Amino acid sequence: MTLLDAPRSTPDESPVRPRTGPRPLRAPAAPEEEAPDRAAGAADVERAPIQPSRPVAPRGMQIRRVRLGSVAKLAAVFWVLLGLVLVATVVVVWNVVQSFGFVESFEETVTTSLGLERFEIDGGGIFRLVAGGIAALCAFGWLCTIALAAVFNAASDALGGLAVETGPLQQRGRVSSWVRRWSTALTE
Repeated sequence: MTLLDAPRSTPDESPVRPRTGPRPLRAPAAPEEEAPDRAAGAADVERAPIQPSRPVAPRGMQIRRVRLGSVAKLAAVFWVLLGLVLVATVVVVWNVVQSFGFVESFEETVTTSLGLERFEIDGGGIFRLVAGGIAALCAFGWLCTIALAAVFNAASDALGGLAVETGPLQQRGRVSSWVRRWSTALTE
C-alpha cells in the first residue's frame, strides 16, 4: 500500500500536522527531448498526479474582546508618531514660507494697511501654539481610540464578536538554482 492508496481522513480526525519547515530541494524533471542517454525501448513510467494528502479547510476565529491596555499602548505609539510628523511638517512649511519672504511681506502689508509703526510675527510663539494644538488633537485621538475599543468590547458582548475567517496559505513558487546559489553565497 502506498501513500496515495492510504485512506484519507478529515482535517479534524487527522493526527498528522502540516510540515512547517523548509521543503527539500528537488531537481527539475528533464523533458523527454533533452534526455538522449535514455536507453532505447525503456518503459515509460506513468506517474500519478500529486494530490494533497487532505483538503485544507479554512479556519476561523472570533474576536470577542480586545484588551484596553494593549490598545492604549499601540494607540499611544501611533498618535505620538503622528504628532511628531505633524510638528516636523509645520517646521518645514514655516521655514519654506520664511525663506521665500512671505512672512516679511505679510508683516509689511499689515503695517501699511493698518497704519501701525511696527508689526512682527513671533515665530516661536506661533510654533508653541501650533505644537500645543497638535498635542491636544493627538491626545483627543488617543482617548477616542480607547473609547472605540471599549465600544467594540461592549458591542461584541451583546452581538457575539467579530468573526474572522482565514483561508489556506498560498504556496511559494520554486526558487531557481541561481537564486539559491546567490543567496547562499551572500550568507557565507
